[in-house]
Parts: sequence; C-alpha cells; structure tokens
Amino acid sequence: MSTPLPNILVIMADQMSAQASSLYGNPLVPTPSLERLATGGVVYDCAYTPCPLCVPARIATWTACHPSRTGCQTNQDSFPENRPNPFSLWRDMGYRTALIGKDHCFTAAQKQAFDEAFEVEHYGVPESAEAWQRDPDRARAVHAANTMRRNMPATDAPYPHATTDHPEEHYATPAIAACTAEFIATSDRPFAAWVSFPDPHPPFEVARRWFDEARIDLSDLPKERPVDWGQMPERLRILHGMLAWPADAQEDLAICVSIYFAMIRQVDHYLGRILDALEDTGQADNTIVVFCADHGDFGGNFGMMSKGGGFPDCLARVPLVVRAPGILPAGTRAQQPVSLVDILPFLLSAQGTDPSILGAVDGLAEALIQPFRTSVVSEYGAGGPLYRFEDYANDGAPAGIEAIKKTLLRREAEGERAMVRFGRFKFIDDPMGDLDELYDLETDPAETTNLAGKPEHRETRDIGRTHLKAWRRRNR
Repeated sequence: MSTPLPNILVIMADQMSAQASSLYGNPLVPTPSLERLATGGVVYDCAYTPCPLCVPARIATWTACHPSRTGCQTNQDSFPENRPNPFSLWRDMGYRTALIGKDHCFTAAQKQAFDEAFEVEHYGVPESAEAWQRDPDRARAVHAANTMRRNMPATDAPYPHATTDHPEEHYATPAIAACTAEFIATSDRPFAAWVSFPDPHPPFEVARRWFDEARIDLSDLPKERPVDWGQMPERLRILHGMLAWPADAQEDLAICVSIYFAMIRQVDHYLGRILDALEDTGQADNTIVVFCADHGDFGGNFGMMSKGGGFPDCLARVPLVVRAPGILPAGTRAQQPVSLVDILPFLLSAQGTDPSILGAVDGLAEALIQPFRTSVVSEYGAGGPLYRFEDYANDGAPAGIEAIKKTLLRREAEGERAMVRFGRFKFIDDPMGDLDELYDLETDPAETTNLAGKPEHRETRDIGRTHLKAWRRRNR
C-alpha cells in the first residue's frame, strides 16, 4: 500500500524579524504558537532571506533561486514565466492548492494554479480577488476593517501608526486564519497551501486589545552602543536620515514598536488556530508545516522602523520553523546557515519528488536536514546607479514614509549589494562602489562597528569577499 502524499502548509508572515519573537529570545514578544510548532519540528537559528524586500524574497522562495539568477530583483517584478510554478506542479500531482492572504508574487494568469484564493493585502481585499465573488460579505467586512490602513493619520513621526476597534474576526490576520481552517476542514485530497499574513508589515495598525497587551516602555527599546555612522556605507547613512526617530520622539517610537510587536502577537495567536484546525481534522501528522517570514523590520533597532535595503540581522535574518513528522527530528534547533530558497526543494524532496524538476536552483533540500553549507547569501539591487547624498539633496531630503515613497524605485534597483554570513561573521560588499561592511556577530550582535576597514580584520574580510565572488560566478 502506497504512503499518502503529505499535505504542505507554508505560513509566511510579512516583515517579521527573527529577533521579534520569544522563540528567538525576545521576552517582549511571547509567541507561544511558534513555540508549540517548534516542539514538533526544527527551529533554524541561522535562517536568512535571499533579499530583504517583499517581492524578490517571495519569488526567490517559490523558485528556489536568488533574485540575481531569475532577474526578479525589485517589487515591480513578477514570478518568471520560464520557471515552473510549484503550485501548478502540485495541482498536476493531485493536490488541492490554495493562496490565502498576501500574494505579491504571481501574475493573474499564474494564479490559475490555485483551486482556492482568498487574497488580502495591506489595505484590504483587492477588488480583483476571487473572494469578492465567492464570499462578498466576508470580503466587504475585511475591507472595512482596513479603513484606517488606507487612511493613516497624519503625524510628525517617520511612520504613522494607529490602533483601532473593529470586530476582531474582521481584521486580516484572523480572517486569513479562518479561511485556512475552512480550507483544511473541507479538503478531500492532499493539499498544498500558501498562507501569507500581510502583518506585521506597515501600515503599523492593530486592534487595540493586542496593543494593550504588547505595550512596551521607553526602557524596552533596543539597547545599542553608539554607531559611528562615518564608517557606514552611504546607503545606510541616507536611510538613517530618512527613518530615524528624533531624540525627542523616543516615546512615540516605543508606541510604534509596541504596535509592531502587537501585530506579531496577533499573527502568532492565529497561527495557533491553524494548528488547531490540523489537529481537529486529524491531519497534523500528515502535514508538513513551514513558518517563515519574507524578511524583517528594523523594529526599533538603530532608532528606526520598516526596511530599506541594508542587511542588519533585524532585516535579513528571519524566523524559520519546519515541522515534518517522520522526516525532521522534533523539538530541535539547527545552527547551520539556511535560506528561504531551501524550502521548496525540501518540500518536493519530502513528498518524493526530485527537486531537479525545478531546473537549476540555488536551494538545497539537504540544507534543512543537516549541516550542508558553510555560508548563506542575501542580496539587494538590480544594478541601477547608486543613490547618493547629492541625489537625496536634489529630492529635497524628505524624511519618513514620504521619503520612502519618493525614493523607493531608485533605491530598490540601485547597486548589486550582497551579504554573506559565515560562522560568526557577516560581510557585505557592492562591486559598484560604497563601503564594504564586516561585523563580528558574536562580539557585536547589534552590528554597530564596521570592521571592514581595519587592517587586523583584513583576512576575515578577504574570506567574505571570496565567498561572494564564488557565489556571483555561480549565479551568472
């Protein structure tokens, strides 16, 4: 008798830093559902995004390729037509497929690979989404609950933020969890689902009850040594000028960080509802569950919120927990370097499909099973001209979210930066210019001291550069 195909459930949070979870040592953000998932699976302590930007990270996850291999390097790109759509593959294998939540990856034609789709974006339900036709009452209620996100209050802070009082079930996160539970309960054959929470990505808005539970004090903001910005790359200095909260607005920053933490706590709570649905339907033992994030958020580090193209761990290191009964050991932590590009090859291999069906890829199924690589790479940029201080000055040196909007397209495409994590070190360079970066994450986890220019660290810097040169040769 043949073994039944395992269900596949990939749950992705948007812009959730690994540092913002009790599972990774942050007591300010209790995430009991993640810890519950971890008791049956593996927690990866050194997991990195292939790109700290939404669309490239998502496409990289579902192609198992770094952005520079596919050319999908900005938020304006879509899943490449010359790459297999994994959900089409799973559908052809007899799986029931679903997209529940945020997409930012597939074209309208490619979404025909999903048997079910309930799309929810950061501002509500897209009018083109199938849910408008299939369940209009729910879609309208969820869209109404996102009214504040579409009309965030004016503020002097770099990023607006708010709390609201809509019915709990109408917020995007609980609505996505409810749809997922219904999908699980009604599936009459193996399923492959991508559950994609838009939170905790901006707009920074959350139900008031979650904010009240997550509220932190000024003293809880990240404690960091002073940063010598003079030895940091120009990109980071410009970004700091755009996004740093003023010294006299630190209490407001604490409120924004509290909202970010509250959004994560809400995601974690409703992850628990999804895990309940698997257990209630008797499918937990035959379902591979992956929880991850596409990338992180400054989350108060460096006095900033959101993201912008750098590679500090708050942006580049992501939570990754995989529960694969009978395949991965339960209740363990793995220290080897891994990437989101490893997820798809692992899933295919675990269900008995040769990952070579994907063609040439960067991901390694083995990387999630055992120590298989010594380094992991992340990248940002599409080879566009560098965005310099003179460009920033010519733009009027805007700040906050308006600066992000005004400069986004140029900053997304600029340069060819790449980061490599190897052992305790992280090295970053851009062959188009700007300063190199080197950090010792053991002695300087906050990444405030750039060692790249120090003669005593020349050998370590050269090791990092060699890693990146080899990686770039493979990806050309």
